[in-house]
Amino acid sequence: MQNSQKGQIFLLKAAALILKELPETRFLIVGDGPDLSRFQRVAKEEGVDKNVIFTGFRDDIPAILGLSDIFAMPSLYEGFPIALVEAMNLRKPIVGFPANGIQEAITDGVNGFLVPFGNVELLAERIIYLLKNPKEAKNMGEEAWKVCQGYDISLSVQRLGQIYKELGTL
Repeated sequence: MQNSQKGQIFLLKAAALILKELPETRFLIVGDGPDLSRFQRVAKEEGVDKNVIFTGFRDDIPAILGLSDIFAMPSLYEGFPIALVEAMNLRKPIVGFPANGIQEAITDGVNGFLVPFGNVELLAERIIYLLKNPKEAKNMGEEAWKVCQGYDISLSVQRLGQIYKELGTL
């Protein structure tokens, strides 16, 4: 079975392990891309379908993220994911694979956890850790927020303007 770029298959497999230890956990998967029916089938096969909410397309991502304790992003490849910055801005600790963009934003053990690609067991372990340690999760979320402040577009424009001034081109 070929994996989707976004890696939700890995999260669904990790969910089965997480639910063994924390059976009340709920998982939100947002989006309605071409793999949605496949993800729903895998959720059923893994026995996690009653704990997974597939929201379909949503244009209120900050509100959805506000309902979450942790943001998991097991993407296999990315550009720079806006959803990651949105989660960090809402002080969510991140657990994800070290795809481009994610590995630049996350410092393992500081503002989230980076897990080797495809390592379902460690993905589950890190999520369980954060769910069982809400104070640590909150601290990581605060650190994520601090990093996120560096991605403010107005700051980027100011920095770019300063570079041009230093180069004498403005």
